[in-house]
Amino acid sequence: MSDCPACLNGCGGVRSDCPLRDWSEPSPRRGRPSTYRREVADRICAELAAGRSLRSICEAEGMPPRSTVEGWVISDCDGFGGRYARARDLGLEQMADETIAIADDGRNDTSTDEDGRTLTNYDVIQRSKLRVDTRKWILSKRLPKTYGDKLDLTHSGEVAVRDLTDDQLLAQLASAQRLLRDLGIHLGGSGDEAPEGEAQALDLLSGQRPPEA
Repeated sequence: MSDCPACLNGCGGVRSDCPLRDWSEPSPRRGRPSTYRREVADRICAELAAGRSLRSICEAEGMPPRSTVEGWVISDCDGFGGRYARARDLGLEQMADETIAIADDGRNDTSTDEDGRTLTNYDVIQRSKLRVDTRKWILSKRLPKTYGDKLDLTHSGEVAVRDLTDDQLLAQLASAQRLLRDLGIHLGGSGDEAPEGEAQALDLLSGQRPPEA
């Protein structure tokens, strides 16, 4: 017999007629899913489209590891590869919106001390700048046609114009004209042909070397 008065047969809760028997189902092991499930894949895409990183998504409880998700992308399970790519692009657009929100948020840029003086929180400002610059760098690499620089340097050091609008070209021309004036080159003249200084400026903008004197 057991010392416990609730157990009448001394089985310690093993027999089916023992009042100590625990009939509750054992809790299933909570592991990280490894097989593809559509509801999990849809949740991942929704989080990516909202601007979250894949790393932070996979660190959440009940989500598969990053290597598993990348395997789904490579094998394109249930068309997941295409949905994943579109969600990534939407997340980048969300990131672009975040740069504006961060830059416009000046709530913590200043504080007031005990004497009522306004103090500038340079650490907060620099941190915000770092957050904006990091997002801008990622956008310029992932979506260069939309957020990349329009001017790039060739191996010879010349400036090459790529897909500039008319307004941007005019702004660049005005900048070149100011530079030429600073160098003492007079811009003027009339007629159909552009003055020599303006022609040189246009050559600079188009990536051509001006003729040597």
